[in-house]
Amino acid sequence: MRLELYKKDLNNVVELYILEEDLPCHPGIRESFFLDTEVFNLLTHCFEASHSLYDYQEPTRYSARNIVALHHALMKELNILDEIQDEVSFISLVKSRFMGDLFLSALEEQDALWERKWKFYRDRLAGVVRSLAGLTEECMNNGKTLWVTGH
Repeated sequence: MRLELYKKDLNNVVELYILEEDLPCHPGIRESFFLDTEVFNLLTHCFEASHSLYDYQEPTRYSARNIVALHHALMKELNILDEIQDEVSFISLVKSRFMGDLFLSALEEQDALWERKWKFYRDRLAGVVRSLAGLTEECMNNGKTLWVTGH
């Protein structure tokens, strides 16, 4: 599991890309970012709450009417992560999120000693949220659309 946005297409990922407001969906473009599904699942509630038609299996367009709500949801999530001060709270938050147990299993498989480094993983997750918020800011500042598609 990769706990970061990246620029390489793999299976079991969510693809995110920014296009001009009036352009249709173009998955697989060079400018796409990818996020492992196990990581994205923890943030699904942000995407669902900000777009009533969000669907993991279909491209979802976050235009001007949805992007501000998504930005606010991501910033709220970032504040929650930043306030976590102990391992128990981090685990509790992750378990409360969609498929959080799957994320913890993938983390355990990747790093058997992850609990000793929980702050590192909290910070990496917060970095992902910051990167996603950066994409929403780019859309808001430049009148662009964010497309989100699960693969």
